[in-house]
This record gives sequence, C-alpha cells and structure tokens, in this order.
Amino acid sequence: MKQRLLLTFVLFLSFLNLQAKVLFVRHGSTGDGSSWQSALGSLQSALLKARMGDEVWVASGTYTPSQNDRNASFVIPSGVKVLGGFSGKEASASQRDFTVNRTILSGEIGSPGTEDNSFTVVVVRNAAEGTLLDGFEISGGNANHPVREITPSNCGGGLFNDATGGSSSVTISNCFFKMNKALYGGGVYNNAGNGNCSGTKILNCDFYKNDAKVDGGGIYNQGGSGMCNLMIQNCNFEDNQAYYGAGILNQAVFGEASPTIENCTFFGNGSVVRGSPIYNHREQNGICNPVLRGCRFDNNTGAVGNSNVGGNTNTPTQQQEEVKKNKKPIMMRPTTAY
Repeated sequence: MKQRLLLTFVLFLSFLNLQAKVLFVRHGSTGDGSSWQSALGSLQSALLKARMGDEVWVASGTYTPSQNDRNASFVIPSGVKVLGGFSGKEASASQRDFTVNRTILSGEIGSPGTEDNSFTVVVVRNAAEGTLLDGFEISGGNANHPVREITPSNCGGGLFNDATGGSSSVTISNCFFKMNKALYGGGVYNNAGNGNCSGTKILNCDFYKNDAKVDGGGIYNQGGSGMCNLMIQNCNFEDNQAYYGAGILNQAVFGEASPTIENCTFFGNGSVVRGSPIYNHREQNGICNPVLRGCRFDNNTGAVGNSNVGGNTNTPTQQQEEVKKNKKPIMMRPTTAY
C-alpha cells in the first residue's frame, strides 16, 4: 500500500513538472504571456494564471498592485517562482542581470507623495517549499491602518508572509526593501499565526530606510502560538527606524521566535526606545532564543542604551561569532538563490 501511494505521489510530481511553464511579463505588453514577444503587460494577470511549479519572469520596469485600491497586493502563489531582473531577451534565468535591469514592485499608487500607498506590496500565504521571490526592489508600502488584528493592512509594508493555521516556506532572495512603512514590520512581517513559518529564508537582501511606527523596522518575526525560526542570511540593515528593534524584532507569545541571523550587517539603525539592531520579546511561556553568527554592528542608536541585542530572551542570545568584516554596500548583488 505504501509503495502504491509513493508511486502515485511520484507520478503526480512528474505530471506537475510536465505541466510547468514560464509566464513572461513586460510592462506595456498585451500578449498572453507565452514568450517575451507575447508577454503579459500585467504582473497581477501572470500571478493569477500561475500554478504550482510555474515560473514568472518579469522584465525591468515599475509595477504596482493597483491604481487606487490600497488593499490590493501582489499575491505570490504557493510553489511558484517569481523572478525579476530581465531585459526581455533572455532564454534562461541565469542570463538575467537585476543589478542593471531594475524590476520595482511599488506601493506608490494614488497621489504621489501622500499616505495613500498600498498597505502591503507583496503577500505570501501558506507557501510550499519551492516558492521563490528573487531579484526585485520592493518599495513604497504603507501598512498604516489602525486595526488590532495582524493583517497586511497594518503589518509588513513591503511583504507580509503568513503561515496562519499551516506553514509557509517561501525563499525571499536578492531583494531590496526600500522605504516601506507599517505599524509593525516596515520591510517584512513574518507571521507564524498558530502555524509554522520556520521554513522561510531571507537571503542576500537589503533593508534600507524602512520605518515601523511601533516595532520591527526591517523585519518583524511573530511567533504567536506558532513557530517562527526562519533563516536570515547575508542581509544588510541600514537606516531603518522603529520604537523597538529597528533592524529586526522577534516576538514570542505562546510560541517561538528564534531565527538564525547569519553574516548580516546592521548600520545606522535607530530605535526610539531600545534594541536598535535586534530586539527580542517573549511572554506567556514563549521561547525567543535567536542565534547570531558572523554579524557586524556599527553606529546603531537607541534612547535607552546602545546594545546590539536587547530584550528578554530565555537565554542570552547566542552571538557565536562577531567579525569586523567590511560592510556590504546597499545595492542589488549577483543572484545566489536560483
């Protein structure tokens, strides 16, 4: 019986691979997405058409979730790879150069320079392994709706990753989160939500001038009644702002928020109260034991003390190695995740 089930599963995966396709997106095009010559002009249309195993290739340009609907976001389907940085001529993903072909997902809708931007630019929900967002600049989100619930309208101006009631294992790589705002998690909000987002990976990303009106300027990891033990690796956090945890805030309430933070730099982040690079908060038997490896901290400020890591972890945060390596520049870097 087990062998039959295994065979059925393998055949199902093979069927998915045979059906997998690439959808092409280029600003201003009017095609069906079957090639660069017949590219879709709307990223939203491509995301609606994409199915598990598909890839979405997005040419350089600026794309917004909507023209005037603040609740609209780019929703990444589970199991889909969404890749930016194409010029519109490539035959393989390895040929793209997103340091040159800037592909911007922007929340700047409505009237420029006002507070009517998209609440959250990108949303991921219960993503299976293999879900990928790679090679984008994500900017202009403004999740400022004053509601008490954890929703994309007040959490994660750049990206809201939701594992509520299940799991989310998205990989976010080679992305530049720039000047996003939220009440919680200006750049990214990872929500365990009675589930598990520990399979999430944030790799080779930059967080620059993101602003949380409350906590978690760059990233907010919420382990509420769930597990939020993700990997954050080779990332820059520069000039982000918050009350607590201007770089990263980890919160564990009846759950666990113990990410691994590896080879990251924290420079010029400022908290109104404390924990300007990283702040850990646990309550109600929560577990909050982040592991840090090879991180650098420079010129971060907080009104109450200037410690690199603040808060009330279960045990002292494991700073296994702190090295004075050169600060990586805030810029798009060559791809590592694809």
